[in-house]
Amino acid sequence: MTTLDEFAQRFTDAVADSDYSRYPQLQALSGQDIRAAADALWTKAVRTGLDLEHVTDGLDETAVVKTLTGLRERYDDANHLVSVRFERYWDETSLFIKSDQVRSAMEANLCSSYLTDRRAEPGTFVVDNAYGIWVFEL
Repeated sequence: MTTLDEFAQRFTDAVADSDYSRYPQLQALSGQDIRAAADALWTKAVRTGLDLEHVTDGLDETAVVKTLTGLRERYDDANHLVSVRFERYWDETSLFIKSDQVRSAMEANLCSSYLTDRRAEPGTFVVDNAYGIWVFEL
């Protein structure tokens, strides 16, 4: 059985072997973006009951480019997500709520609620780790 780390390495190798740089929207991808795409594809395979060995063996340029171009949203962290997705609300909140604790709790709740809603959308896969937050539609 293929582990997530093995799958991610195979995905990264397939990306390196591909000509993904001819796609303008993919030229600025970081290693973390590529790893997040691998995680999203892995999650899709697990959730939909696909044979992981088959998916791993099928990692070619077409598969990795399709996955990478499925990236719809990318945030540095919860604060970035909240400031982008809830900009007006968050700006107004900043004027009235001065407690860092309350603002932090509100930020965590807004981020969590948003990602929960996105995860519930068919074909949407969220990767949330120490390096950022990615939303893929695959």
